[in-house]
Amino acid sequence: MVDAGDSLISADAKRRGSVNAQNVKKSELMADFLKITKPDAIALGDVDMIAGPAAADTLLTSRGFTPIATNARFDNPEIKTVPYVAWESAGYRFVIVNLFAQKSLAGVEGVTVSEPLAALDALVASAGKVDVLVVCCHRFEDPLIRRLAEKEGPLRIIIDAEGATRVRGISATTRTILAKPPGRGTELLRADLYMKRGAPSWYQMDRYADAVRTGKPLEAEAAAAAECSLVDFDAKKLSGTIKGDPAVLKRIDEYKAWSRQAMMADVPEVAGAPKYTGAEACGACHKEQLANWKATVHAEAWESLEKDPDGGAQDPECVSCHVSGFLQPGGVRKIEDTGPFRGVQCESCHAPVATHPGGAKHGKIGEALCKNCHSETRDPDFVYATYLKFATCTKPHDPATNRVPR
Repeated sequence: MVDAGDSLISADAKRRGSVNAQNVKKSELMADFLKITKPDAIALGDVDMIAGPAAADTLLTSRGFTPIATNARFDNPEIKTVPYVAWESAGYRFVIVNLFAQKSLAGVEGVTVSEPLAALDALVASAGKVDVLVVCCHRFEDPLIRRLAEKEGPLRIIIDAEGATRVRGISATTRTILAKPPGRGTELLRADLYMKRGAPSWYQMDRYADAVRTGKPLEAEAAAAAECSLVDFDAKKLSGTIKGDPAVLKRIDEYKAWSRQAMMADVPEVAGAPKYTGAEACGACHKEQLANWKATVHAEAWESLEKDPDGGAQDPECVSCHVSGFLQPGGVRKIEDTGPFRGVQCESCHAPVATHPGGAKHGKIGEALCKNCHSETRDPDFVYATYLKFATCTKPHDPATNRVPR
């Protein structure tokens, strides 16, 4: 098992450019999860280092891990990393490396990043036997990852850690397989390898399904596959319905208990802040808009949270996006007091009604506002222009069909 990096700190923290107490708690939880599950290798990610390289390194080494950072060098001598990790399985030697695009760590103090492909060539030349090279890539753009995919050398599996590149498969038979993990932090990607000694290329097993759909001759597909090592990928979404290690579940419960108590206690009241009053107060003047809103998925946000198998309706982090004004200046502080504010109501997108009428106009809605909840971590498939038309209160909707396509 391999951790491809960026497990410790949420991408939301990178967007904010800061780390809060909740991020620290989550980092500790993830480090404990890694200690319990014991992956063969851990790649240090650029987002992991948002609180500084020393913090991430200390967290991992305290759990018994030395992370991989192939082309990053740190000024602090106490930061311990390795350029690669190797292990053997069924007589094959796997080598995993971890490469950063040179601009990926811009702004992180005390680190120097060398050209990634040159660093990879030097490492492969010195690493001894390599049957399969696993390459974790951080912030690679299309041209760079294509150069990596087309290089000569051993069979490769490239893990595009952010899943942002658009490079397609090189061909049906290739020396390089590009793996794009699904939604950040929500799923595990599993690769099943069926190795053939001396095989020069990979063959993706789902090509058989493609052959059936496109009418290609299966005999040709089977002949090509017979000459290759096979690879098949599968993804599993993490949720509370999956049976887990008791020690992991215990740590998750401890985090939730902290979140429900300390997180709410740490949010101070703001004297004089305009109070949230709820959608019905807005509807006193804006009857049409209120009726339109009630036919949107935003109006059903609390009901969807109550169906969450992980108990999101008792988790203040989840509640804050499914309730209007929760833990905001002028909003309620206890989950049991959220009744009149449940759902993504008018004041979630606009200003609290106490500032209007006679005061400020409703707040301007834009993509940045929506991404406070529809962030990269919580909703990696969010597209502002696509979603907005299903949530707007300026037109009527049919609640039976008003569903964002997934």
